[in-house]
Amino acid sequence: MAEKTKKRRLEDRLMHLVSRRKALNFPKVLVCRALKEKIKSAMNRSSRRVAEQFRDAVLYSPMIQNGRC
Repeated sequence: MAEKTKKRRLEDRLMHLVSRRKALNFPKVLVCRALKEKIKSAMNRSSRRVAEQFRDAVLYSPMIQNGRC
């Protein structure tokens, strides 16, 4: 039960909205466009975060460090 009360990340909430969007009929096209832009920017932010985590990562491989391949 405690997991349900945990706040969702922005990307999770937006993906939830996307999955429900097919069932909803938006009255105006502008709403759909705004939602698309929000989803696109959230996905870009998420991709940048992942890239930043791995950009400075140093690969650990004892065989390479010991000079054996």
